[in-house]
Amino acid sequence: MTLAPWQAPSGRDAALAISLVNLLHLRLWGEVLAVATPDAYFSSVANTDVAAVMLNILLLSVVLLGLVTLARRFGAPGRRVIVAGFALMLLLQFNAFGPLLAPGVFTIINPWLDAKYVDALLPLLGLLLIALASRRWPTGTLRLARGTVLMLAPLALWFFGRGLLTILQVNPTDALAARVPAVGARSDSAQGPRVVLLLMDAMSRRLAFDARPADLELPALDRLRAEGLDATNVEQAGWVTKVSVPEILSGVPVRDSRPVGPSELELTLEDGSTQAWSTAPNLLKDAKEAGGVAVVAGWYHPYCRIFTYLDGCATYPARTVGARGRHSSFGATMWDQALALIPYINLRRRQIDIVEEHRQDLARAAVQGGRGLVFLHVIVPHTPWIWDEEAGDYTLTSYGPDGYFGNLALADDLLGEIREAMEDAGQWDSAAVVLVSDHVMRYRPDYLNEPDDRRVPLIVKLPGSTVGGTYDQPLSASITHQLVEALLRGELKTNHALVAWFDSTARPREP
Repeated sequence: MTLAPWQAPSGRDAALAISLVNLLHLRLWGEVLAVATPDAYFSSVANTDVAAVMLNILLLSVVLLGLVTLARRFGAPGRRVIVAGFALMLLLQFNAFGPLLAPGVFTIINPWLDAKYVDALLPLLGLLLIALASRRWPTGTLRLARGTVLMLAPLALWFFGRGLLTILQVNPTDALAARVPAVGARSDSAQGPRVVLLLMDAMSRRLAFDARPADLELPALDRLRAEGLDATNVEQAGWVTKVSVPEILSGVPVRDSRPVGPSELELTLEDGSTQAWSTAPNLLKDAKEAGGVAVVAGWYHPYCRIFTYLDGCATYPARTVGARGRHSSFGATMWDQALALIPYINLRRRQIDIVEEHRQDLARAAVQGGRGLVFLHVIVPHTPWIWDEEAGDYTLTSYGPDGYFGNLALADDLLGEIREAMEDAGQWDSAAVVLVSDHVMRYRPDYLNEPDDRRVPLIVKLPGSTVGGTYDQPLSASITHQLVEALLRGELKTNHALVAWFDSTARPREP
């Protein structure tokens, strides 16, 4: 084959390359630029994350421009490669639209199984029409696609400008920094009641216990049930984490909440009034005022920025893609963002990294200090599915609903590691341990025909307890606040006293 003469890329080629690559980074831009909005509440982005996005776009544009220039030398075969690559990159971008937990074509499967055939077929019909048009009018279709991408080229300048302004005006490195010591810091070791509140995110009572597959072993969870009082009929405090966690920690009935800044959540109470979460009653503040420590290891909420009186804290944001610069080198941040462009596995990759760091923080926090409260907001079994219980290892390719049971096994592993750390420190027997969940797992497809069961686990192991029991009367998980308050005061010594307390204090939430 005779190669065509080398032809230098034109300005039009450069504009196409940078526009196309910028479009591929739209979701990543959304993550890093959210720090200039109240949604910064859910982020821990640093200045290096913003800079890494811009440099990645420039470098990938240069690579793309070089590949296109090279392909043109091969004539017709090279042009076919260009067309195929162009279509692939557009498909990757289209794939990125939609829910992050179930991106792209995977949003087609569940609607079809749920008998929502129109919802499932419309995206496929759109792809089919694009494919037919490309085959019937390949030159015109390519010209239209290139024209559209070229028309969107000014967006790249706009996003780059927004990125620079974000660094200069918001300064995410400082604005989203923790305001308290990291977990593991030296803390007060005074003697007195010590409570470890374990909140397992999205753990459904029915799936974890009543409908658990016969071959799924959860030894740490079952061992805790055997030693504590297991309340079997506890309704979730709220449908979402941003409502249920504030209600559990603050003890006030929360109807809704919204972020109003990087370090504040505004609570809407049942009576319609509003209150800043940082000023509401709080179990962590109660523990401090009683002369104990207040330690947190969690995720989703920026505990380390809201509660500035904590003795130790480690949290991970709900916005995770593009949020590595605070704890990694610039090169590692760029590489992580490049991998985030890969469909279907991007969120799972980042979640695995977070869980590996999270599990170490949980163990350190569980043994920090003496008297007081340790609040462990555990990220699993919440989506995405990242654990293969049969292999006993992480997975990037679990998309079906049964992946929830793998995450349950991972949650059980983390519970076992927390217990082991407390036993090694001589703190397990002397501490009260409360395990609860904020809400049930919501991402369950309709075709499973599961009952509307809103029960979450609530297991209470009192200090020195080795014999378990059950409590079957209806409760709301919101009573966890009162329960922990009583435990911090040392008022509940036996399971019998705990049952009596439930009978006299706890009331099911009104429907």
